[in-house]
Amino acid sequence: MKTLLILANDTGAGKTRVTGALAGMFAAYGHAVQIVKLVETGVAAGETGDAETAATLARETAALFGQPARVTAHTLFSFTQPLTPTVAASRDRKPFSKTLLREALEALPAQGADFRILETAGGLAVPVDADGSDWTDFALEIAPDAAVVVLEDRLGAINQARLTAAYVKAKGVARAGFWLNAAKPVADDLRAINRTHLAPTGLPILADTAHGDTAPRLPAGSPLTALFTA
Repeated sequence: MKTLLILANDTGAGKTRVTGALAGMFAAYGHAVQIVKLVETGVAAGETGDAETAATLARETAALFGQPARVTAHTLFSFTQPLTPTVAASRDRKPFSKTLLREALEALPAQGADFRILETAGGLAVPVDADGSDWTDFALEIAPDAAVVVLEDRLGAINQARLTAAYVKAKGVARAGFWLNAAKPVADDLRAINRTHLAPTGLPILADTAHGDTAPRLPAGSPLTALFTA
């Protein structure tokens, strides 16, 4: 089973949308996909969580290609307040740590799934342990087949990409790349400028999602291509 970790430069960049699009494309190729929301914050009991939302998006994407989606959704930890995971857990008086997170992930059944897509919470430098460890440290522990960093495709993306890439490379996260996600309409000129100036960051553009589109687009040479057709 291949594992992909969905990170982001910030909260609200579009991780759930990307998770759904990615899962939908894998499903469209006939693969069984397990969507895992590692930590959910700001969701009350009975509300639809990100894993379920991503699974719905995946089914819609697979349907565009005439394929039924073999997708399951799981949430490992859920807290009621929209705060950093460690703080949200403390407010709910629930145990949470990077070790507990890894143990919960390892306890998930893997049988029958070709791909496991893990969605994080917040930005990639958000603390997930009392010792200050963040999602990049978690990535180093689990060594995913791809670390997908979601970056909102907008004015300011170049600055965000440069800062994020520097941090990812400094932490030593392997197989990382950007996924540009347009949460709002983006002018063609700005799209082109963003892509030109992301190249020097050293992290490849794995894919992008245009505003209003369900299915992602993969540029020529994207490392994700080999995974889709595996």
